[in-house]
Amino acid sequence: MKKLIIKNIKVILGIVTLGGFLFGYNTSIINGVIRMLSENGNFQITSYQIGIIVGILPLGAMIASIVFGKVSDIFGRKKVITFIALMFIISVLVISSSNSVIQLIIGRFTLGLSIGAINTVVPVYITEISNKNNRGKMVMANQVMLVGSQLFAYLINYFFFYLNINWRYMLLIAIIPSIILFIGSFFIPDTNGRKNIEKIYYEKEKKSKEEKIKKRIFIPGILLGMVHQFTGINIIMYYSSFIFSFLGLENEKSFLINIILGLVSVIGVVLSFKIVDRYERKIILSNGLKLCAIFLFLIIFLNIFFNKRECYVYLVALFIILFVFSFQAFVGGIIWLLISEIFPEKVRGLGMGISSASLWFSNFLTSFIFPIIIARYGLGLALTLFFIVTAISIPYVKLLKNTRGISLEKL
Repeated sequence: MKKLIIKNIKVILGIVTLGGFLFGYNTSIINGVIRMLSENGNFQITSYQIGIIVGILPLGAMIASIVFGKVSDIFGRKKVITFIALMFIISVLVISSSNSVIQLIIGRFTLGLSIGAINTVVPVYITEISNKNNRGKMVMANQVMLVGSQLFAYLINYFFFYLNINWRYMLLIAIIPSIILFIGSFFIPDTNGRKNIEKIYYEKEKKSKEEKIKKRIFIPGILLGMVHQFTGINIIMYYSSFIFSFLGLENEKSFLINIILGLVSVIGVVLSFKIVDRYERKIILSNGLKLCAIFLFLIIFLNIFFNKRECYVYLVALFIILFVFSFQAFVGGIIWLLISEIFPEKVRGLGMGISSASLWFSNFLTSFIFPIIIARYGLGLALTLFFIVTAISIPYVKLLKNTRGISLEKL
């Protein structure tokens, strides 16, 4: 009996972008879970433990990015996506049944492995089933799903908190898209596979010269991964409730602001989806980084000169909203798209993995140290590092090559 393989590209895209949904939902839902755990007598957590609970996920994602980029080059994207979906199912069950901080940390780590793996493989898969004219929009579809799931997570945070529903169910919701992805992955086409790992590398007699080339071509992806995280975007997406609580906002208002953040994220990514194949990637990225730097500077400025005013917290909220919109419209998805495009076919999975590992390691550093810094030194100093890195990255991205409208083979 001939195996059923889905041919409709929209259906295929709908299945694999569930990986983006799982990425966005599982990384954002912790925003409300941490708030609930802080007020739950069963979990006595310190700012240090919060840093570990939040930061352990990107550490797991970093490890998985390195491993699964290479693995997907060997076995093909389809088989690996199936395996990752199974990882998600197990991870969600582990974390939603947590009865201690240790189990919560273990669950977050295994969830990080799943997220790092799916976020490495899916953008490459989408790139390889696309053509040069629609590649930007196809890859951005994953980003649309990602930020849509972040908005969904913030809505769940708000309503579960308001209705006093157990935080475990917030985490368990992710089991549904995990199962759909697992079943659907059996029916999508594969894009590549390797019978022998040696095919990934160049001929032995050319090893000395081409090893240098291989190492060098990974540098732009590594730097783009660092730029993505050191804007501070995931500090906002992970800790916005924590930040507004620190600034004195009550729970309900902070959760409502999170919903606004989710909405502007969706609007920003929809805009990015519209413009990504009309303008050069590096021009969009450069302008987006400029806007992010401006809004970070304004928040720091407010913290120094207006932190005693009544309007302070609301102005900070406004500039955080504008920062998130700018990032989602002009930075986040563009960086993922560039990383998926810039590597040659033989090492595309590996290159995506190394770049993702750089991104996730930066994510781990920032998410781990942020609650400690803000608790000791305040919001202004905590955001200064992100402003500096964002500002100095602007001239770097102008050096990138143009990729719009060029086939993967030529790239």
